[in-house]
Amino acid sequence: MKRSILLFFVLALTACGGPTTPVLTQISPAALTAPTFYENDNAQQFALTGERFTTGVTVLFGDDTVLQPQTVTATAITFNVPPSVVNPDFPQNPPDQTIVPVRVMNPNGQISNTVRLTVVPHCNPCGT
Repeated sequence: MKRSILLFFVLALTACGGPTTPVLTQISPAALTAPTFYENDNAQQFALTGERFTTGVTVLFGDDTVLQPQTVTATAITFNVPPSVVNPDFPQNPPDQTIVPVRVMNPNGQISNTVRLTVVPHCNPCGT
């Protein structure tokens, strides 16, 4: 009887698509040097690795920015971050070293764990 119940549970879980909460393991690059990023005024591409990413996934960058990925597979996402998202006031107000939380959300509303992107100011002097 116990085996039948366990088999039913496994089959039901598999039929429903199994676990759908995405899991992040890494962001690459893990750091961003602010002056280079802003001088080029180009979006910086990042790659996320993990599992359980589905079509329609979005990237939650920082506290309130939602970014659309360029590519998505079940285990990898690429996305671009424009300079204005990291600090719209640069170079007048250069950032201190900052940690930006990055998560992803599948279309079903399941949100991943957090990986962290470090923004390094490395200005000498900034704003000149």
